[in-house]
Amino acid sequence: MNHLALRSGAIVHGAGLELGGAALVFAGVSKAGKSTLTELFRAGAPDAVLLSDDRMVVRRTARDWDAWGTPWPGT
Repeated sequence: MNHLALRSGAIVHGAGLELGGAALVFAGVSKAGKSTLTELFRAGAPDAVLLSDDRMVVRRTARDWDAWGTPWPGT
C-alpha cells in the first residue's frame, strides 16, 4: 500500500470490470451490491471482463486513471 500511495495509487474495496477498453470500478462497503452490479453488466455485455469482485488497484497516471484486479480473494 505504501508503494501505491507514493505513486498516486490506492487499493480499493470494490469490484471492477473492463468494457470496451475502459475500466469500471464500483467501490463500497460489504454487501453493498458491487459484485451483483458487475454480474449485471456482464449479463448485458458478454464482452465485459471481470477484473476483481473484491479488491481493485487504481492509480493516477500522466494521461488518466488506470485500474487492475488483484490476486487476493474474490471470485
